Parts: sequence; C-alpha cells; structure tokens
Amino acid sequence: MWIATSSAIVSYAHKTPFVLIRFGSNPNSLLDIQAETTPSATDEQLRVMYRSLLSKKLGFKFHYSTQDATVYAVTISKRGLKIKPHVPGVAPLLEDLHGPRSAQPSPVNVVIGGSASGLQILARDATISQICEALTEVVQTTVNDDTGLHSRYDINLRFRSPQQEVSTVDPDPSEFPTLSEALDDLGLTIKPEKGKVTLLVVDHIDKTPEIK
Repeated sequence: MWIATSSAIVSYAHKTPFVLIRFGSNPNSLLDIQAETTPSATDEQLRVMYRSLLSKKLGFKFHYSTQDATVYAVTISKRGLKIKPHVPGVAPLLEDLHGPRSAQPSPVNVVIGGSASGLQILARDATISQICEALTEVVQTTVNDDTGLHSRYDINLRFRSPQQEVSTVDPDPSEFPTLSEALDDLGLTIKPEKGKVTLLVVDHIDKTPEIK
C-alpha cells in the first residue's frame, strides 16, 4: 500500500518531477493506493501500473506544454569522471539516507532525503539521467543530462540546499558543500543555460480518496 499526495503519484507514474506538474485543483490531497505487485516488479512496471490506475480509477487526463526558462546542463568536467560503474551487491542502502526520504514506492533507483540545510541524493544502479531527474526537484527547473554516459552508477551525493546557498548565515563548509562542489567531486559540472521546460498539465483527476 502506498499513501501519497496526488502530485506524488502523478509524478512517479509519469516520471515527471513535482516542479514540472501543474494542477488545477489541490495537488496535496492524499490518495490511498492499494494494489498487488510482485517482488520482482521493476520500477518501470510499477510506473505502468500506476498510470493505469490513475486513468481507469481516477479519470486522469492531462496534456504537455512547453515554455522558455532557465534550465541546467550536467556535463563531464575537464578533469574527467570520478565515479565508477555500479557493482552488484555493494550499492548504498536506503539506511544510508539521512533525514526524511521523498514519497515513492519501491523499488526505486534514486531517492532524495535530508533537511532544509543539507540534502542528499542516494542512487543505486542508476543512470546519470535518473540523477538529473532528482536534481530537477532540487533546483526547481529542468536539469538535462549532457554527459553522453549510458552506464549505471552508485552515488551518495550530499550537498547544501539551494535555500541555504543564498542564506546570509554561513553554513559549515566541511559538512555540506554546494551542489556544484559536490558534483565536481564526482567529475561532473552543472551550469545554467537558456532552454525549454516541458510541463505536465493536469486537466482532470477525480477527488476520490481511495483506489482499491
């Protein structure tokens, strides 16, 4: 069973970060999703199941829209990549995540946790594109993967929240580096650029409290 807001369920099912979803009604209404899954179900199989539930049980309708915006691009730094490909059996565990985690069903490759001062992205057997999807939530706009990498990695990324970066109170630099510094340690760079963002616009979703 998964109890989450309608925005969390739509975000997971349609693989779209919260910040790129537009609701006409209350996106924070709680839904109680009860569905049988097999332990071997993949992340994509779960997404397909939730898309079907949204459409058939909640009459979910939506469309996509694009607009000009400042986006970010992640590339390999000039010093080269410093992360190694995923090795089965030695990936970081969810127990390594500090603070509350984002609301998602299992299995997932990337989770976000932390607090207002320090954030953490924990990735297991994940692509750089999946990590960029998580970064989109953090920086509140699209983060594009321009690395050209297709391997899968294990990453434990801890960094100062964007709100703390603009705060007048100096954080302890030894505890939380900036996002740019944390990515640089992995051999990645992140830079802003002009681009377009694709929004998922919700046209209709029934206000049914439960799906059984």
